Amino acid sequence: MTRRSTAGNSFQEALHQLRDLKLNAMADELTLILADPKCQGLTSDQLLSRIVDAEYQQHNHTRVKGLIKRAGFKDPTASLDQIDYDPERKINKDVIQQLRTNAYIQGHRNVVIGGPTGAGKSFISQALGINACQAQYHVRYIGMYDLMTEFAIREASPQSVMEYLKKLTKPDVLIIDDFMMTNVTKDAQDFILKLMDSRNKKNSTIVSSQLMEVEWRRRFIDRAIGEAAIDRLVHNAFTLNIEGKDMREKYM
Repeated sequence: MTRRSTAGNSFQEALHQLRDLKLNAMADELTLILADPKCQGLTSDQLLSRIVDAEYQQHNHTRVKGLIKRAGFKDPTASLDQIDYDPERKINKDVIQQLRTNAYIQGHRNVVIGGPTGAGKSFISQALGINACQAQYHVRYIGMYDLMTEFAIREASPQSVMEYLKKLTKPDVLIIDDFMMTNVTKDAQDFILKLMDSRNKKNSTIVSSQLMEVEWRRRFIDRAIGEAAIDRLVHNAFTLNIEGKDMREKYM
């Protein structure tokens, strides 16, 4: 048996073992290398680097897909690269580029996105969330109506409320869409304050809303609770105010 055929058998055995270990990306990359005459001169270090990197990239890809799926986005394809910077919208591109780095997450800062109906607030908030997932941060997306519905279901059980609060406190980024667009009950306002307090200076919260701070405060029955909750959200927040026409009409 020649040295070449012996090496070939060794590679085939290695491929079989990689498949058995579910290291399919490594096996696929090794198969490509063996089939490419240009790779015949690869050193052992180069070969090992190629197949390990292939498995690493596949692992990251799978992990990011899982993070995006578990986040619960309405639009899991939203991307910062797709933002329309039409001058009428007056979107601060420098702020978007700063947020793209995810430094706001590392600094536990919040993001407030305001604008009229159809301005693209939800799209940008989700694009920021997906960008965070791609950097392997844990993200949770929820609409204000769903948030209040979940609270209403659980409010009869303090333990259930606390469990839900802990669940919403954990993500690196919590996105609340249509923030304060739903009526807030006396008990719910306490929950919102606790939620903002539990995430304050620990994790980042992104909210999008047609209404802004003055109107948010008016939605609280107890103004002191409202002031405390809103202050925890906005005091260190990046702010994006979007203008212009309804984006849904533009692309119809």
